[in-house]
Amino acid sequence: MRKRILVVSDLHLGGTPGSDSGVGFQMCSTEGQLRLVAFFDWATAQAQAQPQGIDLVIAGDIVDFIAEESDEVSNPLTLDQEQAVRKLDAIFARTPPVWSALGRFLATGAGLVLTIGNHDVELCLPRVRQRLFEKLGPGRIEFLYDNQALNYGPVLIEHGNRYDRWNAVFHEPLRRARSLLSRGLMAPVVPVQPGSKLVVDVINPIKRHLAFVDLLKPERAGVLPLLAFLCPVIWLHSGHAIREVLRAAVRQHDQAGEPLDPDRIANHAEMPFEDEKMFRAAFEFALGHDLDQVSANDTRARPPFWERNQRGINDLELKMLHRALVALVARHKLTFAVDREDPEYLVPACERARHFKIVVFGHTHLVKRVELDNGAIYLNTGTWADLMRMPPEALENTQDGLDALRVLASDLLGNRLDHWRKLVPTFADIQLDHGESVEEADVWFFDEKRQPAKVDTSSLHRRLA
Repeated sequence: MRKRILVVSDLHLGGTPGSDSGVGFQMCSTEGQLRLVAFFDWATAQAQAQPQGIDLVIAGDIVDFIAEESDEVSNPLTLDQEQAVRKLDAIFARTPPVWSALGRFLATGAGLVLTIGNHDVELCLPRVRQRLFEKLGPGRIEFLYDNQALNYGPVLIEHGNRYDRWNAVFHEPLRRARSLLSRGLMAPVVPVQPGSKLVVDVINPIKRHLAFVDLLKPERAGVLPLLAFLCPVIWLHSGHAIREVLRAAVRQHDQAGEPLDPDRIANHAEMPFEDEKMFRAAFEFALGHDLDQVSANDTRARPPFWERNQRGINDLELKMLHRALVALVARHKLTFAVDREDPEYLVPACERARHFKIVVFGHTHLVKRVELDNGAIYLNTGTWADLMRMPPEALENTQDGLDALRVLASDLLGNRLDHWRKLVPTFADIQLDHGESVEEADVWFFDEKRQPAKVDTSSLHRRLA
């Protein structure tokens, strides 16, 4: 029998929507949620014709616990199960059509497979997982955690964060914590992913003023100079601790991108030179001058971007913003090239392709289809959260570029983002013959007409224009 696998990832359901009284924490917008409901209903229609032959896979970052603010202490990982369940219930309460649509899909008899990513780690906790199953209701559901990947014969599917030194989850300490929690005992401390710490300590506080920082995904070194420019005080307060957390995590990957045992991570490993450069640049931006000219203990900092520019944005501010954006774009220069991938993910994808014909990741929020040297195919399922593309003209070091950057900066400062943030929801569609040979494997937009449309670099550029 033919097998069809529909794969989405990085839904990032959660966070309060914006309002007149302030910037929201919602990553998957109202329109994104409506499109997601339509996609699930489209998948339901496919399953009604072939219910036993279709699986829907949601490959991590289904919900976003880090985007959930509450009266309780905000943590990169919420091990208090009661608090985690309250956060999940708050997500359910704001996104009911999405879960109803998943219920309709399950009612066909088709299979639903869920895996965790790095923003929804709490889903693996016993009470949280139970609450998720209660919400989904009856059906053919499989839930993968403990660093387990999903495979269908020649197809391998995983979130992909395990190959990202900033966002790899420490699964073994997490497994021990979950074991104790299941017995009603206190959980030990689980090491924090540097990327999650960056979100909680730096990005979320800035996001209360500037909504666009939500779109700087994934949370890695390239965003550091921009964050430090936007709020020097927050960066100087948190930057050294984030660097130490990254140093403690950096040796969890071998040269092939494969994670090592988290319990053997060196506490003072050397970071890659490019990451060190980004940290250094971030401290320079925060202090407003060359790092060699100040004491390492100097914590003097300028006011945040939204306070410095209340009366307009001067040319010096624009030049510093230009430098920060150029650093960001340089670290993510392959962002919108659909047929090319960052080596951090491509190297492990090639390793996996020694045993699989199709390798599917999510995590990066960037849709990809790359043909590998051995004839295998690497797919990335992108995201259902909004994307943002910096206008190329604003990165030019000319007067016209400065003028374009001034327009962009003014809109970012005023949280006028409708022109800059775009919904570009994507998914993978993989079809197998008798579960053995690959008939088709590709990535698709789910477009405004609620129908699939082919993805390529030119079509992605048009949708982001």
